[in-house]
Amino acid sequence: MICVNSPFMQKEIIAVLESLENPAYTYIKKQGIQLYFETTSSNEDEAAAYAKKVLKEQSFAKGIAFSVLTR
Repeated sequence: MICVNSPFMQKEIIAVLESLENPAYTYIKKQGIQLYFETTSSNEDEAAAYAKKVLKEQSFAKGIAFSVLTR
């Protein structure tokens, strides 16, 4: 499971990650500022690193602090 910690732009983060296909990310739940996703990747560390890379490339992410972790 991948966890994205961000108090801002949560809807945008969900939309970006759910649009990815290889690996795919499926939004599971929200707890406070934490967004949880399942991934089709067999390596969750690589999936978390890829999710972080993709999110950093988004224009909305330039002004927000976020982290991507495995759970």
